[in-house]
Amino acid sequence: KGNQKEDYFYRGDTLTFPNVSSKDYIIEGWKYNGVEVDESFIDVKLEEGMQSVLDIVVLGRAARNVSNIKNRQPLSKIFVCSENKTDLTDDLLVIAKDELNIKNIEYLKDAGDFVTYKIKPQLKTLGPKYGAKLGKVKALLESVNGAEIVSAVKDGGVYKTTFDGDDFEFTADDLLIASQSKEGFASASDKGLTVVMDTVVTPELLAEGIERELISKIQTMRKDAGFEVVDRVSVNKDNICIINQVCNIDGYLVGGASIKVHDFLEIINNKGV
Repeated sequence: KGNQKEDYFYRGDTLTFPNVSSKDYIIEGWKYNGVEVDESFIDVKLEEGMQSVLDIVVLGRAARNVSNIKNRQPLSKIFVCSENKTDLTDDLLVIAKDELNIKNIEYLKDAGDFVTYKIKPQLKTLGPKYGAKLGKVKALLESVNGAEIVSAVKDGGVYKTTFDGDDFEFTADDLLIASQSKEGFASASDKGLTVVMDTVVTPELLAEGIERELISKIQTMRKDAGFEVVDRVSVNKDNICIINQVCNIDGYLVGGASIKVHDFLEIINNKGV
């Protein structure tokens, strides 16, 4: 990429493509086989959007890990709060939702409704700075809105206030900041971006998650047994207790999921391993 003029792509000593050698793949100033790259084809907006998708997905997965919810279990939504504009196109939203296995994405101006902050003084810096006033510092930090302080000190900012007749100011280095998600939510933050995940699993979502788990397990069994994709298999739900737990007497999955047992088996039979 760029100035990496010695880079080339090869497969062993020779390429499998006819009449093409490794010399044709030397990258010189964004040239391919001697042809200049037409930068007008570079979609900067798309690249920025994909980077936003990547950032959201990374934090969304981190939130899942915190709550110990597997990615195979569908969830209802995530909330995205960013200092920068992160509006995604419909196509990019589909990618983000698919990667995180969620139904919806909503944008927030402030994640304070879902995340609380507990802030304590960093004694190494505030001790020498305020000395005998440390008691006031602790009382101050316990009484103010933690989200307000966090917002003020991010990116090198300073939080300034007057408390009990004294002036105080703090930077991020002066504070020990711990965040905690409210019950029913999990969150992760990085570089001005916060993703809050709704971790409530409704009966409908649970049924869908079990369906995905069943398909995955049976597909693994098909593969281990040496079946080909075109081979048909039969599954007896009476011998699989977990299916009995999610199927009612009429053969439908619990929670309103509109999949009958025979439709479910059709998915298993037709889905590639």
